[in-house]
Amino acid sequence: MNIRVHKILIESYANGPGKRNVVWLQGCTLQCPGCFNPLTHDPAEGKSIPIEQLLTELIKAPCDGITISGGEPFQQPSALLELLTLIREQSSLPVLVFSGHSFPVLTDDPEYSICLPLIDALICGAYRQDLPPAYERFCSSANQELILLSDRYKKEDFENLPLGEYIIDGEGNAVLSGIVPFHEAHRGLTSCGAKPTQACLSPCASQAYLSPCASQASPSPCASPQYQLTCE
Repeated sequence: MNIRVHKILIESYANGPGKRNVVWLQGCTLQCPGCFNPLTHDPAEGKSIPIEQLLTELIKAPCDGITISGGEPFQQPSALLELLTLIREQSSLPVLVFSGHSFPVLTDDPEYSICLPLIDALICGAYRQDLPPAYERFCSSANQELILLSDRYKKEDFENLPLGEYIIDGEGNAVLSGIVPFHEAHRGLTSCGAKPTQACLSPCASQAYLSPCASQASPSPCASPQYQLTCE
C-alpha cells in the first residue's frame, strides 16, 4: 500500500517532545482559516510512496519519537493504520499525531477509532486563528486538546517545548516548522530584537528554535506572543 506524503523531516525539536522524526501527510478538506500548511491540502499533490519506504525513513535515524501531521492524517485512514501498525511492530518509538478533527469525531468513526490504540499522544481539533494559543499543552489554538492515549507520555512532557524551528537546507533556505505561524514567529522575533533572516541563515547554525520569552510564557488573547531565538 502507498501513502501520499508532503514532507519528511528527520531530527526536529519543535514537533513534540525530544528529538523527533516527522512526516506531514498530504491532503486535507477541513480548510481551517489561517492553516499553517495550505500546501498540504490538495490530495493530488505531494508524493505517493510505499508505506514500507516511509517507515524506513522514519525509524532509521535515532530519535525519541515519531510525529505524524499534515494535511489531515486521518483522511488516509487505511494507510495511516498500516503505518501505525508497522511502527509498533518494528520499533519501540512513541507516536504523536496531529489532527484537525475533534476527539469525539475520531472516536465515533470506525475508520478513525481503530487507529487510536496505536497512538501514544494526540493533538486534535480544528485550528482557530481567532483564539489564543494554548502553548502550555502544545496547542496552536485554545480549543484544541492534548489527549494522552498511553502511559508513554505525561502532560508535563508537552510543556516548555520549542514552538518552532527554522531548518536550514543545503542551499541556505530557511523553512519554518512547528506550531507557531510564520507571521507570529517573524513578528515576535522582530519585537524581541532578533533578525530572523540574519540569525537563521548564519553559517554557524543549522537549526534555530523558537520558544516563548520568559516574560510572556503564556500569551494573553489580546497580546501577540514574543519569542526568543536559540541557534545550534
